[in-house]
Order: sequence, then C-alpha cells, then structure tokens
Amino acid sequence: MIEKMRTFLLAYPQWEEGNLLFIDDTDGVPGNGGLFPQGLQVLSVRQDILGNKETDCRLTFALYRPSAETEKDAPWLLQFQGWVAEQSALGLTPRFGDVPNKERLRAEKGKLERRQSTGGLYCVTLTADFTKLYEVNENGEN
Repeated sequence: MIEKMRTFLLAYPQWEEGNLLFIDDTDGVPGNGGLFPQGLQVLSVRQDILGNKETDCRLTFALYRPSAETEKDAPWLLQFQGWVAEQSALGLTPRFGDVPNKERLRAEKGKLERRQSTGGLYCVTLTADFTKLYEVNENGEN
C-alpha cells in the first residue's frame, strides 16, 4: 500500500525530477518529501446471507514537503491537491480495494506546518477510501 502511494505521488508532473520521497522520514531538503502512513480504519462491515463480507475502509497518509521559498510552494500545494482530485475523478489513483468505482483519494488540509528562516514545511493529508470484499469458501471460512 505504501509503495503504491509513493509511486503515484512521484508521478505528479510538478514533482521535480531528482527530488526524493522518503517513507516515515524527511531529510529537510527543499523539494524532497516524506510520506507518513497514519493507519487503516474500518468504517463499516456488511455481511450477506452466505457470510461474504464487504468492508469499507479508509487509509490515511501525511505528506510533508520542505520548502526553500514558501511563496513558490504555496501554489505547488494547491496545484497538487487539484491534481489528486482530478486523478481520483478519472480513476487513475492507486487501487487499494476490490470495487474500483468506490475508490476515492483526497488531498486535504494542505497547509504551511511551520515557517523557518530557511523556508517552511508544508503538509497535506491524503485519504483513500475503498471497499474490500471477503468471500467465504465451501467450508464456510473466509
């Protein structure tokens, strides 16, 4: 799941070539980023009469991106959020579930987390909503 998200984010056209995206870390270099998984949440579970289950899930990540010039990177953040919305609407985001037409990815709460003399640190929350299907076998087991 983490690597799928990382690969997707690095495909953003404005992610400058040569800039890195770390997992659970950021080196503080402007333009590089850090992807921090924040967990999986089960939102609901439905079961049919055969025992098959449909589970609605939410997977959340925080994306941090150090900046040298906050005036330049504020528009980058807004454009990034728009790109994620577009990719989600077109069905081009990573797939985590089993029902493609129920998949949604949102980039929300984008903000300047902290400002420093050398620039700033931007943060955006990435939220993936998806559905997993679990079918029972002939023995009645999942």
